[in-house]
Amino acid sequence: MPTNFSAGPNKLVPEVEVRLRDACQVFPGSDIASWSISHRDPRVHDAFDRCVGLVKDILHVPDDFEIIFTQGGATSLFKAWPLNICPTPCFVDTVRTGHWANEAHRGLEEVAAGGVINLGTQFPGWEAVSYQTDWLGSFLYAVSNETVNGTQLRDWGILPHRTPSLIIDMSSDIMMQPIPFDRIGMLFASTQKNLGMTGGFALVIVRKDLLECEPHPLLPAPLCFKEQLKHRGGLRNTVNPLGILSILYTLEWIREQGGVDAMAAQAQARAQLLYDTIDGSDGFFEGLAPPELRSTANITFRLRDEARSEDFLKFCADNGFVGLKGHAAMVKVAGPHVRASCYIGTTLDEVAELVAAMKGYHQRS
Repeated sequence: MPTNFSAGPNKLVPEVEVRLRDACQVFPGSDIASWSISHRDPRVHDAFDRCVGLVKDILHVPDDFEIIFTQGGATSLFKAWPLNICPTPCFVDTVRTGHWANEAHRGLEEVAAGGVINLGTQFPGWEAVSYQTDWLGSFLYAVSNETVNGTQLRDWGILPHRTPSLIIDMSSDIMMQPIPFDRIGMLFASTQKNLGMTGGFALVIVRKDLLECEPHPLLPAPLCFKEQLKHRGGLRNTVNPLGILSILYTLEWIREQGGVDAMAAQAQARAQLLYDTIDGSDGFFEGLAPPELRSTANITFRLRDEARSEDFLKFCADNGFVGLKGHAAMVKVAGPHVRASCYIGTTLDEVAELVAAMKGYHQRS
C-alpha cells in the first residue's frame, strides 16, 4: 500500500486504523454496526463524552474554556465564529499569512457586508503582528499553520495576551504543539488531519466569556455554539458514530504516546529529517518557506530544475509515495513544487523512506 503524504485527508495512525476496522462492523459494547447505530444511543454519547474529556486532558484546556464539536469542517467556521461570539458591532483584525487566511478573510468580508462585524487592520504576516502595540480590533484572526505555503507560527510569544481575543485556525497542527491558552480566545480545527479519519467535524475550544453575547439569529443550529452546548457539546443534530470513534481512538493513542509534548517532538523529528535532506542537497532541492517559519506539518520544496518536477513526482509514485504534488494556489507563486504533509499518523520510518527516495533520485540525476 502506498504511503500518503497528502495534505488531507490524513494518513491514519496505524494502530487506530486496526481498531476502526473492527469497529466498522460492530459499535463497541453493542451488536449494531457503527453505520446503523443511533446517534442517540447511550454508547455513542459515552464515546463522545470521552472525546471531550480527552481533548481537555491532552491539551490542558483551562476550566474557563468550553469544548465543542461542530459539523461541516473548519471552512464552515470561517463565517460561523463571528456569528457566535461577536457583539454587534465589533472590529476584527486579520493576519494574512497565506492561502487559508485569505480564504477566511473572504468569509469575514461577507460577514462584514451583513453588518455583523467591521474589518480592521490586515497584517501581512507574523512579523507585522509582533510590532503592533495599539490594537484597534476586538478580535485578531489568524491561521497557525498554512498547509499550502508550508509556514507555521513557531513563536507564540509575539501574540498579545487576551486583548484582542485571538481566534486561530489550527486545523493542520492541532495536537502537534502545546497551546498557550492565556493568549487565545478561541481555536478551531477540522478533524481529518490530526483528530481522526473523517471530514465533517470541527473541534472548537472557546473561552466562556466570549459566549455571553447572543448568537446571530440566522446562525444554523448545528453551527451554534450555545445550541451544541445544550447537547453535550456536539450532539445537537445527527452525527457520524464511526467518525466519533475515529476521534476517540486517535485521542487515546495520543495520550498513550505521551500527549501533546510527545506529538510535538515527533513532528519536529519528521520535519527536521526532510529539511536536512533539502538543505543538504547542494541546491538540487530548494525549501520554499522562510527558515524561521518552516512548518512541521507541511514541508514544501521544489527542484532547482523545474523541468524535472513531474518526473520526480512520478518517480515517487512508482516507489510508493503519493499525495506529494503541491497546491495549485502555491504553483502560481513558486512554480511546480512538492508538498510532503506529515501529520501525526505519519511515522518517522515512512519519512526516512521518502528521504531515501529523494536522495536516490538526486544521485541518478
